[in-house]
Amino acid sequence: MVKEVMSVKILVVDMGGTIGAEDHELYNQGQAPKNVKCLKESPILPTLRKIASDSGTSVDFVYKLIPHGGPGKDSKDVTEDDLRELVSHIRNHQATKILIPFGTDAMIPNAKKLKDIMQEMQCDISDKTILFVGAFLPLARPGSEGIANLKGALEILQKEEPLGRIGICIGKIAYAANEIVKNPIGNQRFLHIKKAGFGLEELPGSSVSKISRL
Repeated sequence: MVKEVMSVKILVVDMGGTIGAEDHELYNQGQAPKNVKCLKESPILPTLRKIASDSGTSVDFVYKLIPHGGPGKDSKDVTEDDLRELVSHIRNHQATKILIPFGTDAMIPNAKKLKDIMQEMQCDISDKTILFVGAFLPLARPGSEGIANLKGALEILQKEEPLGRIGICIGKIAYAANEIVKNPIGNQRFLHIKKAGFGLEELPGSSVSKISRL
């Protein structure tokens, strides 16, 4: 008897950022352009579909792009109106699992702001799990960690029951926005705030250096 595979519905609201941007020669020097230029045809959905297919899982992706018609934005250019549109998609869609590809530069403050706007717009997420995901290297560049981050986000969304919270996916772990910060020394790292509150440590996959005091 063949076991029926249940399909997971995931709402993907693509906000742009480096993960869906053009490749740039500055990445060869370990740097990033001041403003990313997103591809006219976002690679997010095809990449997600390939990840799901390769893993043998059944996922029903519902894809939205902000701004409508694209291309996506550099995260530093995301406006409050964009976030309100995002909230509208989340509130009006039946999916309980939401993935938001977003630029890393302004991911953390916008995740915090999104929570405030949701409260203002009376958007109840008690039955939803919302994950931001991004990359320091675009999917258009070979070796981008964006593929691993998208894969990790899908695994979290497929396994977990709706948690009623907003998370930021790094690797295969979802962090709250107040648990991580952008590395003030190097722009291609996130740092995890230690629970004791005494310092920061780089997330797995980063270099071994640490900042010992906040």
